[in-house]
Amino acid sequence: MNEKNKGNQQETMEPKEQQYKMEPQEPWMVKEPQAAYRLDEPMDESRRLRLLEEDVEIGDKTLEDYLALPEGMRTELIDGRFYDMASPSFVHSRIASRLLFQLEECIDRNHGSCIPLGASYDVQLDQDDKTVVIPDVMVICDREGLHMNRFHGAPDLIIEIVSPGNWRIDVIKKRTKYERAGKER
Repeated sequence: MNEKNKGNQQETMEPKEQQYKMEPQEPWMVKEPQAAYRLDEPMDESRRLRLLEEDVEIGDKTLEDYLALPEGMRTELIDGRFYDMASPSFVHSRIASRLLFQLEECIDRNHGSCIPLGASYDVQLDQDDKTVVIPDVMVICDREGLHMNRFHGAPDLIIEIVSPGNWRIDVIKKRTKYERAGKER
């Protein structure tokens, strides 16, 4: 690589903490700045619950608002608030596809009737109109909740691949929603 190209490459590289920082495009969209939370601190149950208590505000957005979003907008609705879902990285996508493949293979090998799905199918967890999530990978065995555009209830298995830019939502908010929805089954 010549000196001129090397200089241009250095100018375009961003510090690591800037790579995941996202600015809101819409005032009603929650985006999670990675720098606001320390990823190197252990996430024990008491810390997770403490962080959850800090963010208890319920928004006014509903399933109707969610369905009115522009086609292709990667967004989740959690407790009446929209959360932006950045496009997954290559590594994130690769992990999800490998997990999906392994689950499909295991189900087929054991002649199971469950359906593994990737992050393209909405899940209306609470049976209310305030929460619609899109897990990275899920397995649905109870087909009663299957509908054309979304699953109603809690899937039998949910896998979230945690990234620096989404860990707080996945580990704290969504995990708690998943646990509560699973207990209601």
